[in-house]
Amino acid sequence: MPNYQIRIKLESDLCASDGSTYNSAVDTDICKDRYGFPFIPAKRIRGCLRECALELANWASSDSAKNFSLDPDYLFGKEGEANNRSKIRIGNAYLENYDRLKQEVLDNQGSRILHPQNILNYYSYLRTATAIDSNGIADDKTLRTFRVVNKGLVFISQVEADPEFYDSLEKCCRILRHMGIGRTRGLGQVAVSLEKKSEEKRDNENYKLQENATHIRYTIMLDEPLICKSLAGGETHTEDFISGSKILGLVADYLKHIGQDYSHFINEGKIIFSNAYISDGTNRYTEVPGFLYSIKNEKNNCVNVLRQEDKKENQQISQMSHTYVFYDSSECWLKKDVEIQEDYHHKRAEDKGIGRAISNDIDSGFYQIQSISEGQCFSGDIFGNPDQIKLCYKALTEKPFYYLGYSRSSEYGQVRIQIKGTDHTNNDLSIKDCNEFVVILNSPAIIYNKNAMTSTDYRDLIDEIKASLAMSDITPGRITQGSNLKSEENSYFLRYVDIGGYNTTWNYPIPVMKAFDKGTAIVFSAEKGKDLPKKFFIGERCREGFGELQIIPLSNIGQNYKSHLKDNTFTQPLNRNMSFNANDKKILSWDICNMLYLDYVRNKGLEMAKEENLNQKNLVTFKPVIGTLLLMCSEQPDIETVYIQTTHRWSDKTTEGKSEKFNYAVDIINNVKTACKNIVTKFSEDYLIDGYTNSNDEIMEMECLKSYLTNMKYRLRTEKEGN
Repeated sequence: MPNYQIRIKLESDLCASDGSTYNSAVDTDICKDRYGFPFIPAKRIRGCLRECALELANWASSDSAKNFSLDPDYLFGKEGEANNRSKIRIGNAYLENYDRLKQEVLDNQGSRILHPQNILNYYSYLRTATAIDSNGIADDKTLRTFRVVNKGLVFISQVEADPEFYDSLEKCCRILRHMGIGRTRGLGQVAVSLEKKSEEKRDNENYKLQENATHIRYTIMLDEPLICKSLAGGETHTEDFISGSKILGLVADYLKHIGQDYSHFINEGKIIFSNAYISDGTNRYTEVPGFLYSIKNEKNNCVNVLRQEDKKENQQISQMSHTYVFYDSSECWLKKDVEIQEDYHHKRAEDKGIGRAISNDIDSGFYQIQSISEGQCFSGDIFGNPDQIKLCYKALTEKPFYYLGYSRSSEYGQVRIQIKGTDHTNNDLSIKDCNEFVVILNSPAIIYNKNAMTSTDYRDLIDEIKASLAMSDITPGRITQGSNLKSEENSYFLRYVDIGGYNTTWNYPIPVMKAFDKGTAIVFSAEKGKDLPKKFFIGERCREGFGELQIIPLSNIGQNYKSHLKDNTFTQPLNRNMSFNANDKKILSWDICNMLYLDYVRNKGLEMAKEENLNQKNLVTFKPVIGTLLLMCSEQPDIETVYIQTTHRWSDKTTEGKSEKFNYAVDIINNVKTACKNIVTKFSEDYLIDGYTNSNDEIMEMECLKSYLTNMKYRLRTEKEGN
């Protein structure tokens, strides 16, 4: 559990870039969450602190670095074996009181006020820059726009570290003065301090462990993105599930902590950790079985090719691509995809005088990390004897937070594990008197043939299934409808995958081998009804999540060829017409209301400038009035004072020119006042706000006048007289 926190106060604007652009309008955007709140990635903080540690190590003879004896590689980790992992866990730095601010947004989801873009605009703004040539002139086509976070904000990063590292980390924080991009151009000046946290009490939401339980059902909620490296490309590609080996690793760490022998734990009984797949909190979704096909131009339907009697010849079908499904027993398949995100990170050159990534340095550059997005829920199971299950229960309920996957020492991998139930049902034959059923692989299965070699021959898979069920009389195929004849047509749906990996403890790659992939399905039948388990495991490495099979009676997967397919991947679109109540005047909501109201008033001035008919104006007289009024606005506090100054300036109406200027000025001021009448009511109606009030009417009139004058000055400069 985090026991320290790093406090970062922005003493100048900050640009912690996420490596992306926004709609071709923003060349460099900042890191922000799904609600619009800016944050500082943990990897940036760790990188800056590591540089501070290197400086302190180089200045070891100076007073500022006295007693700094820890190696920066030991403190912050380095590439290589698991033993090189960082001893300090640093989280993303979020706004102070972030939990309260986020809850305020969640309580008002759907309102136009707390839209993510409004929140982002409240905490940040856009700046522009351009390159200058040797003559001091801006180069063509070098104008770029970037977003920066407002100075004065405070960010908090949660830190988990042993007390022995406190002094060293505190020294690193103390000398950290700049971060982000543009730090040599006035951006990113910060004041950083390390603080001790008081212990937080959290409610225990886990189910109690039943006596002599042999099965645990659990869910994993991602508080941070999670990296599960794939064989395809390390950190640049991630698996979209959590392997059982990662949960086994948590238990192994717990056993090491309490001083219990891991080998004894494994060997005292058959312990199995299933893979954790995407869940909606109640149902666990598994790989779409091979017998489900999609229909061209029909996203909301699918077909079960095991039911051929209703097939239409003109339908174009193809096997469904990778996704996760759950059958809700009402001729409807629920579909859920895992949300994956890509993050960009910047590794600086060895020469720290270069504050950017450069292409000609192999140790520098931008790199990409793919991860499972935060906020998603995954579900899995653990099977074992009562003693093993008891230890697993203690291991998974010991802490409020756990860390999984790669880069879990910063920014990635924080999860909450909740026990959803414990029971004794893992060995029960819960399917009664069934003579036709389909066996579906929920996870890859490693099968060996008689020559002790890995095999992807379907006959070896069938033999393994028969041996595990101890039923030699079941055979592939299904009984043809209306007869006792058995047919193997459309009974095999085979998929294959390469599996491998890398053992960081041994610092050695795991051999790559072929296996049957999840989604593989085979139909079996028997002359007599059988009592069958709903779930069982076959093959090798079952304790790591491999070899999970599910049995479903053929009669339970739909009687129709065509079924409804409901996509539960994303939540329903929010109703942006929901009204917002501003009477409670919460800090964030009220400030954003005032910000939007100010923009609304300024837009009103812009509209007035666009609607102005210049053909009816004497531009020789009108232009100086605009410039003079704009100068008055910069010197006077309110619109009434501007009116008084206007009267004094053109009070002598003996000349026709002064009289015309006075009339122009008075008309402009009166038109602005008229436009600002009931503007609060119009603003509340447009943004669906109840109870919003603003007592600064004179200030708002002044802002509307400034906006009108500024846009009129631009319009007069760009348009020809008389147009």
